[in-house]
Amino acid sequence: MIANALAALEDRNLRLAVLDTLMATKVLPPFDIDEFNRTHAGDEDDDRDYRYRDEVAGALLDIPVTAEQCASVRELVWEAGGNEVVYAIWTFWDGETDEFRIESLEGIDTVLPDLESLSIGDGAVNDLTPLAGCTALRRLSLRGGGAVTDVGPLSGLGSLRKLELEYQNVRDLRPLAGLALEHLSLDGEPDADLSPLESLTSLRTLCCRRMCYTAGSEAPIVRRFDNARVIEVLERRGVDVEVR
Repeated sequence: MIANALAALEDRNLRLAVLDTLMATKVLPPFDIDEFNRTHAGDEDDDRDYRYRDEVAGALLDIPVTAEQCASVRELVWEAGGNEVVYAIWTFWDGETDEFRIESLEGIDTVLPDLESLSIGDGAVNDLTPLAGCTALRRLSLRGGGAVTDVGPLSGLGSLRKLELEYQNVRDLRPLAGLALEHLSLDGEPDADLSPLESLTSLRTLCCRRMCYTAGSEAPIVRRFDNARVIEVLERRGVDVEVR
């Protein structure tokens, strides 16, 4: 029996994301859902296509994956609605439920040692500690869920150049002060103190946008702390700042 390297990942949807990437990059052969349906008894088409199929998810997660294959992954994208394995499991998933939500990154540093880019568009990750070991990471995007409060684990990621934390709950940006970030998005963070960003001498773009926006109204983040002055300093430095 071949040991499955993905077993070290705590979150089954994170495992599915890695499988999806390995298939998309042809490291693994594609999963043939038509063949699966022919060889497995079950619901009629109209029934099975409108539900989460545990039997398909199980078959995917049983695919043997080696550590060497995992090490080939440089970019991992999980948008749920845009991943092939999602539609193999639930053909007509409407995106309104949380069956495909990634909630833990535990094990990602050991399973994907050379990961350079991570984008999770359907997640509720609240602990970034596993990313502290992803030293090759250059791009990180976490959108939705509002679960992240502490970016401390990112403080040692010297390769990180692009960070998108959209609609999380980050208030303390001091751990980012020593990074060589070039692009930073803090959409939906109206209470964050931006003063630590003054030390980001490599910063080129900063986005702080609200979920709800009325033309001509001042963004709440500008009125908080000393943020108006910080934004002015960054703009004088040549940083492209979008605040609304």
